Amino acid sequence: MSEREASKGWRIADCLTCGKPYGQEEAWMHDCPLCFKESKGYKLLKGDLAFACLQAEVARLQDAFAAKEAETAAEDASASSAEVEALKSRVAALEDQNGRLQRLRAQLKDKVQQLEGEVARLRLRVGASSPGTGSGAPLDLLLLRKMLLLCHPDKHKDAQPATEVTQWLLEQKSKLPR
Repeated sequence: MSEREASKGWRIADCLTCGKPYGQEEAWMHDCPLCFKESKGYKLLKGDLAFACLQAEVARLQDAFAAKEAETAAEDASASSAEVEALKSRVAALEDQNGRLQRLRAQLKDKVQQLEGEVARLRLRVGASSPGTGSGAPLDLLLLRKMLLLCHPDKHKDAQPATEVTQWLLEQKSKLPR
Protein backbone atom coordinates (compact mmCIF):
# COMPACT_ATOMS: atom_id res chain seq x y z
CA MET A 1 0.00 0.00 0.00
CA SER A 2 1.37 3.42 -0.97
CA GLU A 3 1.63 6.22 1.55
CA ARG A 4 -1.04 8.13 -0.34
CA GLU A 5 -3.58 5.33 0.20
CA ALA A 6 -2.97 5.45 3.95
CA SER A 7 -4.92 8.76 4.07
CA LYS A 8 -8.16 7.04 2.97
CA GLY A 9 -9.01 6.16 6.58
CA TRP A 10 -8.55 9.70 7.87
CA ARG A 11 -11.58 11.79 8.78
CA ILE A 12 -12.15 15.41 7.80
CA ALA A 13 -12.00 17.76 10.79
CA ASP A 14 -11.90 21.52 11.30
CA CYS A 15 -8.69 22.99 12.66
CA LEU A 16 -9.14 24.45 16.15
CA THR A 17 -6.75 27.30 15.29
CA CYS A 18 -7.81 28.47 11.81
CA GLY A 19 -11.17 26.68 11.51
CA LYS A 20 -10.37 25.31 8.06
CA PRO A 21 -10.87 21.63 7.12
CA TYR A 22 -7.97 19.16 7.07
CA GLY A 23 -7.41 15.42 7.01
CA GLN A 24 -7.14 14.24 10.64
CA GLU A 25 -4.91 11.17 10.95
CA GLU A 26 -5.36 10.68 14.71
CA ALA A 27 -8.12 11.85 17.06
CA TRP A 28 -5.64 13.76 19.27
CA MET A 29 -4.63 16.01 16.34
CA HIS A 30 -6.51 19.28 16.75
CA ASP A 31 -4.64 21.56 14.34
CA CYS A 32 -4.14 21.30 10.60
CA PRO A 33 -0.53 20.68 9.46
CA LEU A 34 -0.06 24.36 8.57
CA CYS A 35 -1.16 25.68 11.97
CA PHE A 36 0.93 22.98 13.67
CA LYS A 37 4.08 23.97 11.71
CA GLU A 38 3.44 27.69 12.29
CA SER A 39 2.96 27.16 16.05
CA LYS A 40 6.30 25.31 16.21
CA GLY A 41 8.07 27.87 14.04
CA TYR A 42 8.76 25.38 11.24
CA LYS A 43 9.40 26.61 7.72
CA LEU A 44 6.48 26.13 5.30
CA LEU A 45 7.42 24.27 2.13
CA LYS A 46 5.80 24.47 -1.33
CA GLY A 47 3.76 21.36 -0.54
CA ASP A 48 2.46 23.14 2.57
CA LEU A 49 1.48 26.14 0.45
CA ALA A 50 -0.29 23.85 -2.05
CA PHE A 51 -2.16 22.31 0.93
CA ALA A 52 -3.10 25.83 2.10
CA CYS A 53 -4.44 26.63 -1.38
CA LEU A 54 -6.59 23.48 -1.46
CA GLN A 55 -7.66 24.03 2.14
CA ALA A 56 -8.88 27.54 1.27
CA GLU A 57 -10.74 26.20 -1.80
CA VAL A 58 -12.44 23.46 0.26
CA ALA A 59 -13.49 26.08 2.83
CA ARG A 60 -14.81 28.33 0.05
CA LEU A 61 -16.82 25.45 -1.46
CA GLN A 62 -18.20 24.51 1.96
CA ASP A 63 -19.30 28.12 2.52
CA ALA A 64 -20.87 28.28 -0.95
CA PHE A 65 -22.69 25.00 -0.34
CA ALA A 66 -23.98 26.19 3.05
CA ALA A 67 -25.12 29.50 1.50
CA LYS A 68 -26.91 27.64 -1.31
CA GLU A 69 -28.62 25.36 1.22
CA ALA A 70 -29.71 28.39 3.26
CA GLU A 71 -31.00 30.11 0.11
CA THR A 72 -32.91 26.99 -0.93
CA ALA A 73 -34.38 26.65 2.56
CA ALA A 74 -35.43 30.32 2.49
CA GLU A 75 -37.00 29.89 -0.97
CA ASP A 76 -38.81 26.75 0.20
CA ALA A 77 -40.06 28.57 3.29
CA SER A 78 -41.16 31.54 1.17
CA ALA A 79 -42.91 29.27 -1.35
CA SER A 80 -44.56 27.34 1.46
CA SER A 81 -45.66 30.56 3.12
CA ALA A 82 -47.10 31.89 -0.14
CA GLU A 83 -48.84 28.56 -0.75
CA VAL A 84 -50.31 28.58 2.76
CA GLU A 85 -51.60 32.13 2.27
CA ALA A 86 -53.13 31.19 -1.09
CA LEU A 87 -54.81 28.18 0.51
CA LYS A 88 -56.11 30.30 3.39
CA SER A 89 -57.55 32.76 0.89
CA ARG A 90 -59.18 29.92 -1.06
CA VAL A 91 -60.66 28.45 2.14
CA ALA A 92 -62.10 31.84 3.10
CA ALA A 93 -63.65 32.24 -0.36
CA LEU A 94 -65.14 28.74 -0.22
CA GLU A 95 -66.54 29.35 3.27
CA ASP A 96 -68.13 32.59 2.04
CA GLN A 97 -69.59 30.82 -0.98
CA ASN A 98 -70.87 28.00 1.24
CA GLY A 99 -72.59 30.54 3.50
CA ARG A 100 -74.29 32.16 0.52
CA LEU A 101 -75.41 28.79 -0.80
CA GLN A 102 -76.80 27.81 2.62
CA ARG A 103 -78.81 31.06 2.77
CA LEU A 104 -80.10 30.51 -0.77
CA ARG A 105 -81.04 26.94 0.11
CA ALA A 106 -83.01 28.16 3.13
CA GLN A 107 -84.80 30.75 0.96
CA LEU A 108 -85.68 28.11 -1.62
CA LYS A 109 -86.93 25.79 1.09
CA ASP A 110 -89.21 28.55 2.39
CA LYS A 111 -90.50 29.24 -1.13
CA VAL A 112 -91.20 25.54 -1.71
CA GLN A 113 -93.14 25.37 1.56
CA GLN A 114 -95.16 28.43 0.52
CA LEU A 115 -95.89 26.88 -2.87
CA GLU A 116 -96.89 23.57 -1.31
CA GLY A 117 -99.26 25.45 1.00
CA GLU A 118 -100.73 27.32 -1.95
CA VAL A 119 -101.19 24.07 -3.86
CA ALA A 120 -103.00 22.54 -0.88
CA ARG A 121 -105.28 25.58 -0.66
CA LEU A 122 -105.97 25.43 -4.40
CA ARG A 123 -106.74 21.74 -4.26
CA LEU A 124 -109.24 22.40 -1.47
CA ARG A 125 -110.75 25.24 -3.46
CA VAL A 126 -110.97 23.19 -6.66
CA GLY A 127 -112.39 20.25 -4.74
CA ALA A 128 -115.05 22.52 -3.28
CA SER A 129 -115.95 23.92 -6.72
CA SER A 130 -116.05 20.57 -8.50
CA PRO A 131 -119.45 19.37 -9.70
CA GLY A 132 -121.34 17.53 -7.03
CA THR A 133 -119.28 18.93 -4.14
CA GLY A 134 -121.24 22.04 -3.41
CA SER A 135 -121.24 25.65 -4.41
CA GLY A 136 -117.50 26.55 -4.42
CA ALA A 137 -116.38 29.41 -6.63
CA PRO A 138 -114.46 28.46 -9.80
CA LEU A 139 -110.83 29.44 -10.15
CA ASP A 140 -110.35 32.92 -11.47
CA LEU A 141 -108.29 33.16 -14.70
CA LEU A 142 -106.52 36.29 -13.46
CA LEU A 143 -105.61 34.54 -10.19
CA LEU A 144 -104.31 31.52 -12.12
CA ARG A 145 -102.08 33.75 -14.23
CA LYS A 146 -100.65 35.42 -11.10
CA MET A 147 -99.96 32.03 -9.51
CA LEU A 148 -98.25 30.83 -12.68
CA LEU A 149 -96.00 33.88 -12.61
CA LEU A 150 -95.13 33.31 -8.95
CA CYS A 151 -94.43 29.58 -9.02
CA HIS A 152 -92.95 29.03 -12.49
CA PRO A 153 -89.89 26.69 -12.38
CA ASP A 154 -87.71 29.33 -14.06
CA LYS A 155 -88.09 31.46 -10.93
CA HIS A 156 -87.16 28.54 -8.66
CA LYS A 157 -84.14 27.02 -10.41
CA ASP A 158 -86.26 24.24 -11.92
CA ALA A 159 -87.29 22.91 -8.51
CA GLN A 160 -89.50 19.83 -8.80
CA PRO A 161 -92.32 21.23 -6.61
CA ALA A 162 -92.47 24.37 -8.77
CA THR A 163 -92.73 22.22 -11.89
CA GLU A 164 -95.53 20.12 -10.39
CA VAL A 165 -97.49 23.17 -9.24
CA THR A 166 -97.08 24.88 -12.61
CA GLN A 167 -98.29 21.76 -14.44
CA TRP A 168 -101.32 21.56 -12.17
CA LEU A 169 -102.11 25.24 -12.64
CA LEU A 170 -101.85 24.87 -16.42
CA GLU A 171 -104.29 21.94 -16.28
CA GLN A 172 -106.70 24.08 -14.26
CA LYS A 173 -106.32 26.93 -16.70
CA SER A 174 -107.14 24.68 -19.64
CA LYS A 175 -110.41 23.68 -17.87
CA LEU A 176 -111.57 27.28 -17.53
CA PRO A 177 -113.83 28.79 -20.17
CA ARG A 178 -112.03 31.25 -22.34
